[in-house]
Amino acid sequence: MIGEGRYVPPEARDIKQFKPEELTTEDDFTEFWLAFRRNNPFVLQTPERERRTAAMQAKAELRNMQEQNKPTHIFGVKDNGQLIAAGKIEIRTKDDEKHGYLSMLTVDENYRGKGLAKQLTDVRMEIARDEGCTHIDTDVFTENPIALVTKLNDGYTLADLEFYGDDKKAGRFVLSKKIDGKPEYDKREGPLGGLQELELSDLSAIKNLLEQGWVGIDAKNLGDSKDKDPKQWKLIMEQTTK
Repeated sequence: MIGEGRYVPPEARDIKQFKPEELTTEDDFTEFWLAFRRNNPFVLQTPERERRTAAMQAKAELRNMQEQNKPTHIFGVKDNGQLIAAGKIEIRTKDDEKHGYLSMLTVDENYRGKGLAKQLTDVRMEIARDEGCTHIDTDVFTENPIALVTKLNDGYTLADLEFYGDDKKAGRFVLSKKIDGKPEYDKREGPLGGLQELELSDLSAIKNLLEQGWVGIDAKNLGDSKDKDPKQWKLIMEQTTK
């Protein structure tokens, strides 16, 4: 189990020997949820309560996969039986097109920077292509501007904003891009429509423009590009005809 006396791999270990495999058992899903909770901003409980929580989430995940009419795959990478990285893909239908939704990517902190995230992204992209998807979708926390900028620089556009609660103070940005070919909105070729700049922390205003058909195409910082405070970032949104 990752986290209870974290395993630090020897420097000589070749991380490329670890290959993603599809997770299918309830035990694997439990380990997946444990790792995801630990590597993201959750308020962690005691180890026993964490395992019970993860086990309940694993049961719910398996039940949803069986009941919902959208194929779901979870891939993981293990080291000596321990889950060190994992990621999920759902095949969804949107506007009569198939979208591969990448989510819940997690890598143990001792294994980051070794290419495991790319391996998991590549194998999930293969699934999306095999399923005939035209687009890849993903999401990032609204509190994480660095992750948002990374996705925008990778050809994604901000297409939606989903709030966590009624107070609408936090949520996740949903991003999308064509699975193959040029970006639909290329900031280097100039805007197709009007442009607006909004504070990245002004979620209500961003949501309002998204509902009117605007998309987020770029972000700029007001000082330090490594600043994680959304108030120090501006989101550039473009008007579309969609």
